[in-house]
Amino acid sequence: MNDIANLSHLAAAAFDFTARASKPEPAAAPTRAADSVDLSSAATFLNKLRDLPPRQGLIDQAKAEIAADTYLTDDRLNAAVASLLEDL
Repeated sequence: MNDIANLSHLAAAAFDFTARASKPEPAAAPTRAADSVDLSSAATFLNKLRDLPPRQGLIDQAKAEIAADTYLTDDRLNAAVASLLEDL
């Protein structure tokens, strides 16, 4: 520690603390390229589907069949199972 204390007068002598620093010029604002987004064909397709009006007739029919407990038929169940087996 004594060595550091002995050098402190040299560091202070090397700088003129009374001189005023000049203000740096403001930097120019960085320029940015325009942002862009590339959508996949699947995203574009889903966006088009979202804009289609709902097929209210089919929705109402499905709701009525569910309420009457006639929606789940053997044919629909077999088709669902076959589709699941194809995916496996």
